[in-house]
Amino acid sequence: MELDHGGPVPLHRQIEGWLRRLIREPAYRGGKPLPDEVTLARDLGVSRNTLRAALSPLIYEGLLSRTPRVGTRVVRPSVETSLAAWGSFTEEMRRKGIGVENFEVALSRVKAGAGEAEGLGVGRGTEVWRLRRLRGWGGRPAILALSWLHPRLGLRGDEDFGRPLYEVLRKVSGAVAAVSREEITAVAADADLRRALRVPAGTPVLLRTRAILDARGRPLEFNRNYYRVDRYALTLELRRAPR
Repeated sequence: MELDHGGPVPLHRQIEGWLRRLIREPAYRGGKPLPDEVTLARDLGVSRNTLRAALSPLIYEGLLSRTPRVGTRVVRPSVETSLAAWGSFTEEMRRKGIGVENFEVALSRVKAGAGEAEGLGVGRGTEVWRLRRLRGWGGRPAILALSWLHPRLGLRGDEDFGRPLYEVLRKVSGAVAAVSREEITAVAADADLRRALRVPAGTPVLLRTRAILDARGRPLEFNRNYYRVDRYALTLELRRAPR
């Protein structure tokens, strides 16, 4: 880029416009980090303060993210989902034109811990099925879903959980999910989440904890879903009741 040092447009504005064009290039949209500040400032022949003044609007607008020891990258638009739409993640994404990929699907027998036992309404230590699914799109994971399933469902262990979960449960046991009780918090990525979601250790991850009940109020599933916040967003619409 050639800067007009004597022109009417301030240098940082010229650089900002150049950066806006640069980050539209496929390489940077695909995750390639921008050159570091020292290199950029040197190549452009400006101070780091001028460069930062050019970067700041893009970071403020959510177009760029700057992470220590990682660098500055283009922020990919996150996929939004409504909290009300919890029946089938695969179907919801399909309506958005996104094909869900299963990177990992594993079913195992485990003993319910305190949280899982409370969510399922069983005694602590009760043997239950745990379903672990790592899902995403575009060749990159976005969600790690851990589901503990009630023994009453009568699963055998050979079910095809590559298909939508509630479709499988309905076919195997006739159970129909009707109610979702949810809690949403944020946690720091531990070693398992770092490996699964491909994020640096300590990265904030959205945790959605749910107890799924049938129409009679009987627990079917307790799950914890961990979302990459740069790829996924949860939305909630509230309506004021008429007087």
